[in-house]
Amino acid sequence: MSEKRPNPYLPNEHDQQQRPKAKRHKNDNTKHLGGGASAVVYRDPKKAQKPKQNHFMYGNYANYYSNRRNLQLTADPRLELLDASLFEGKRVLDIGCNSGNISITIAMEYDAAHVVGVDIDPTLINKAEQQLRVAYSLKDPKDEHKHIMDISMRFHYFPRSLCSMFGYIPMTLPPNTQRYQFPHNIKFEAADWMDQEVRPEEYDTILALSITKWIHIHRGDHGMKVFFKRIYKALKPNGVLVLEIQPFDTYERRAKKDETTMAMFESIEFVPDQFHEFLMDTVGFSSYKTLKVPEGHKGFERPLTIYTK
Repeated sequence: MSEKRPNPYLPNEHDQQQRPKAKRHKNDNTKHLGGGASAVVYRDPKKAQKPKQNHFMYGNYANYYSNRRNLQLTADPRLELLDASLFEGKRVLDIGCNSGNISITIAMEYDAAHVVGVDIDPTLINKAEQQLRVAYSLKDPKDEHKHIMDISMRFHYFPRSLCSMFGYIPMTLPPNTQRYQFPHNIKFEAADWMDQEVRPEEYDTILALSITKWIHIHRGDHGMKVFFKRIYKALKPNGVLVLEIQPFDTYERRAKKDETTMAMFESIEFVPDQFHEFLMDTVGFSSYKTLKVPEGHKGFERPLTIYTK
């Protein structure tokens, strides 16, 4: 009787000797995954857990806009409240621009002469620059939508998938092109604007939307007052500040995530309810107007105030 041929797909005796089974830890009380005795997975006690990083310390949420309205690069209801004359042909600064949605819209749809978006988070600035390339690549070449009142309808001329399939359109400046035309009328900077040099009377319009809380819990009362004075200095005569203030009752939840910001929060005496009086009487703005976002825009319930220099 012939010998049974060995199965070539089964490990032979030599292979089994070369592949010893993993030994159990006799004194290891660590719970294991799975229920079977033959499939035990142990955590390595030598590997120390990485300390948790304190993300979003400055309100730099990666999905800030999508979280507030579940959309990307579409019309922001706050912009719909503002007259186009605040941006057309104007120099605009967007402090705390996040991923650049508002800055790009102003540059592309409102014909601003120059827009600067500043954010402390380099990751968000990279995202803003990518969004800029997308917006330019998908822009209607004939500007047929220029006079559509609902600006949310102006972002869908081409499918977004085209950028993934064919890449972005180069944003090089063609010959004889005026520099204030989109996308050459906008730039983004990764920086803390509070540490940047302020050039007197540089901007016609400055946006400070949902950033007062973050400045306040990091720089305290003095920093908050300096922030307002810097804005006034940077505005041209008759220039405007568009301000969205976060209420004081939202501070503690964010401040307590860090010992430093919590200590700063506990030292605050200059509360948001006092900002208006400070801006008018101390900083020197001449007039103001308050606008409220219509109901139905979840995440944008806070009013906007326009201060004129």
